[in-house]
Amino acid sequence: MEIQSEPGRFFIDDPAGKMLAEIKYISTQNGKVLDIVRTFVDESLRGQGVASVLLERVVKLARDTNAKIIPTCNFAKLAFESSSEYRKLQYEQPKGEV
Repeated sequence: MEIQSEPGRFFIDDPAGKMLAEIKYISTQNGKVLDIVRTFVDESLRGQGVASVLLERVVKLARDTNAKIIPTCNFAKLAFESSSEYRKLQYEQPKGEV
């Protein structure tokens, strides 16, 4: 399984081009904040850790670019709640901003 990327997402397609898994993020503040908005894994791949592998790609991107992450989608929220390493990358909104 090859993980592909393009701006705003990492994904896995089958040989016919059907999307099997995807994690989408929105890059804001000139690339310094990545908002993970969606994680999808096809039933055929569920339970194999594919979503975690895709999340790791976003985490690596954040580390490599010195960005922070907003874990908006449910999968990312749960992962960030359970990992102190991920929480170090979590974006904290400055006081006074809405």
